[in-house]
Amino acid sequence: MPESIIGLALVAIGVFISCRGLKTISDDAWRILVVLIGFGCIILGVAISHWIMKLLLFIVLLMINPNPNES
Repeated sequence: MPESIIGLALVAIGVFISCRGLKTISDDAWRILVVLIGFGCIILGVAISHWIMKLLLFIVLLMINPNPNES
């Protein structure tokens, strides 16, 4: 489960970067850039967590029925 921890950490970092960027940066161009970087971290964290969940589900399905042609 280290991948889901990494995913959650990326989401937390993205939220932190976005919130701090909105509060502290006064220049609009830099504010948009920092918020986009934060959203990128959030999307990457969610994608990593979702990919790992799909992989775990696939492994569980293979363990339940390793050869789907045999009944």
